[in-house]
Amino acid sequence: MTTLTMKVPEQLEKTLTEMASRRGVSRSLLIRELLQASLRNVHDREVVSCFDVARDLAGSVEGPADLSTATRHMKGFGR
Repeated sequence: MTTLTMKVPEQLEKTLTEMASRRGVSRSLLIRELLQASLRNVHDREVVSCFDVARDLAGSVEGPADLSTATRHMKGFGR
């Protein structure tokens, strides 16, 4: 395992120490678990485009190529 050194405010250090003590684990283990959980949350919240979600559907629908710009295709739509 690699060692990582960092500076934290005193209050954060106290909070981490108390939390680790309550859980009966080392501060190092607690911090690793907190970092891993935080990184999972960040990864889970990454923005995914609609195209990424429906990539397998792209090109599977037939229709006019100019559907989004040619209003003639919209005549009678919604009636």
